[in-house]
Amino acid sequence: MQLSIIIVNYNVKYFLEQCICSVAKAIAHLQAEVIVVDNQSSDESVAYLLQRFPWVQVIANPHNVGFGKANNQAAALAKGRYIVYLNPDTIVPEDCFEQCLHFFAHHPQCGGLGVRMVDGAGHFLPESKRAFPSPLTSLFKLMGLAALFPKSAIFNQYALGYLSEHDTHPVDVLAGAFMMLPANVCQATQGFDEAFFMYGEDIDLSYRIQQLGYQNYYLGSNTIIHFKGESTKKGSLNYVWMFYEAMIVFVRKHYTGKKAKTFTLLIQAAIVARALITIVKNLFGKVGLPFFDVSIVYLAIWGTEQGWIHWQRGDMPFFQPQLPAILVGFSALYFATLVVTGVYDEIYKPTKTIASCTAAVVVLMAAYSLLPEPLRFSRGVVLIGGILAAALMLLLRRLLQQLQWIPNHRINNKKIVVIGNQDQYNYALQLLQNAQLHNFVIGRIAVGTQQEPNSIGNIHNLSQLLQVGQISDLVFCEGPAFSFQNIIQLIDANTGAAHFRIMSANSHCMVGSDSKATIGEAFTPEVWFNINQPFQKRRKRITDIVFALIAMLLFPLFVWRKHFSLRYFYHLGAIVWGAKSWIGYAQQQTNLPALKPAIFTHFGQPVYTKPFHYNNEALEKLDYLYATEYHWLLDVKLLIKQFPNWHKALCRKGIR
Repeated sequence: MQLSIIIVNYNVKYFLEQCICSVAKAIAHLQAEVIVVDNQSSDESVAYLLQRFPWVQVIANPHNVGFGKANNQAAALAKGRYIVYLNPDTIVPEDCFEQCLHFFAHHPQCGGLGVRMVDGAGHFLPESKRAFPSPLTSLFKLMGLAALFPKSAIFNQYALGYLSEHDTHPVDVLAGAFMMLPANVCQATQGFDEAFFMYGEDIDLSYRIQQLGYQNYYLGSNTIIHFKGESTKKGSLNYVWMFYEAMIVFVRKHYTGKKAKTFTLLIQAAIVARALITIVKNLFGKVGLPFFDVSIVYLAIWGTEQGWIHWQRGDMPFFQPQLPAILVGFSALYFATLVVTGVYDEIYKPTKTIASCTAAVVVLMAAYSLLPEPLRFSRGVVLIGGILAAALMLLLRRLLQQLQWIPNHRINNKKIVVIGNQDQYNYALQLLQNAQLHNFVIGRIAVGTQQEPNSIGNIHNLSQLLQVGQISDLVFCEGPAFSFQNIIQLIDANTGAAHFRIMSANSHCMVGSDSKATIGEAFTPEVWFNINQPFQKRRKRITDIVFALIAMLLFPLFVWRKHFSLRYFYHLGAIVWGAKSWIGYAQQQTNLPALKPAIFTHFGQPVYTKPFHYNNEALEKLDYLYATEYHWLLDVKLLIKQFPNWHKALCRKGIR
């Protein structure tokens, strides 16, 4: 057997599906096997894989044993003369492995081979070719000099930035996302060192290959897509800790004396520095931005009040002694409106910020009109202060985008184009419909040389279509007339021009990732549940809390009843703390989005009441409709209607 392809999977079954589809095309003319090791995925990867690709060998680990050990498990079973270690979030062209085998045939001293990798947006991944880490190269990287001088042979020695990404070079380090080795070299090195759990094992293996007298090579003419960011969140503290810990293991293993101590100190300093930056960024995203928004709103209204006093009232202050408290209350109301309208669901989207701020200004003006006459001070202050707050919030978000602390949203309206034949277009449309994106699809681009009926153009004028049509998303449908190699070439040629999605001919989904640092997304046949949308979940939670507080205030209306119980307050407290919800499913569901245990079903009966007039099949359909067509106002209407039954439902023992 010529080739054994080894893939370690962890919770990326849809990316794995696309990967195997591309691998199947690439080994069509080779004697090859594919071995997938699953590291205890929780997304049912194994069952999905066995159903879709019965010809693939699968090792299902009951525990996550790490990247290196999982690869070694498969390598022990491999029968090929060459072994490829491949990440599941990759797409390879049809001639990928044949190119590599041809290179090995003409370079007998080659012990390991890597290829040129680009991310899901077409940007070159510098880790495709690297030098061994040293104290000096690590210091330049830590100080940011490598990023400032990416082509420098001195400051960016680690990423070999001075070497062309399109040429072939001897290199020190190969990327674990794609490493091809002769089986005898793999046996001589004994594979990956299992002391490395997830990071650094590729550097260590590359080092040991050279210790055996072989040379590692980078094949710049062979390009694959590595979506990256799928198996781990690069912005997490866990990533920072695991990556730099792996570097310490490598240094202690291969360096000695003063050099090892210096290197270890640098890495430990890097751990502290990167961890602090990560903590600040994470806290800013979750806590900091709302804090700054509240501060901006208060300062904008207060500053407007001070300016109004100076320029409009001739330095005569307002006479309301409660004014400071009123300004604080208005700021809180402004912020609450921002939360309810979902500004923190898409903090990087200017139109969302403008819409939320507009709603907040309207709410403030309405609240001002409801104030008693003695408490009113100036509508102009409220209006101008609210508008000023919106402008400052937009400026803050723009600044954070420039610092790359929050994502940069594409300003263009979403326009999706599918590249493929009519059947592929129809199926892609179904997948996009499940994601509520079908209304943004503007047409199909044909893959032939001529423009076909029902198409807006053909693949040969794609660049012009991207420029003229301002297309935001391109869906590439692989097939007999449009290969993976064609797709990779087009993504490479149109880097950054749009968001790219890929759907292979034999797959049931499409996948994509907009940069190396972002977790990708998969569009699948699975149904879009409206109840899963952030703004619906948030409003359902707000509805629960508001009605629970109302029920607490109204308990004197129920306390005189004969069967009043302290369980009334227990269940209301559970709702406020998020352990329960007012409205939920009629029965326990495993195939629908999870909801908290409920007081009432979505059709109005207390959960302890058995709905005799519905069978299980009908209940499943009703629950399905509730999840797919959910709107928070449905809960509000139902709770108002069921008000007479609140006491009875909350005091019963049978609430699950």
